[in-house]
Amino acid sequence: MQRTSPAPNPRTLSGLGKCQKKILRPARAPPTPILCLIHYPKTDEVAFDETYLRT
Repeated sequence: MQRTSPAPNPRTLSGLGKCQKKILRPARAPPTPILCLIHYPKTDEVAFDETYLRT
């Protein structure tokens, strides 16, 4: 039996993790610009994407 599922690219996982942590903050405050770390597996590039939260 397989207990652990095949893990994706660690850099992709950590990048999405940072982005999700900021997005999952309580949306009581007005929309604020946040920086998301995005990793592109095909080109192996890491970029910052500015995303705006909506309340």
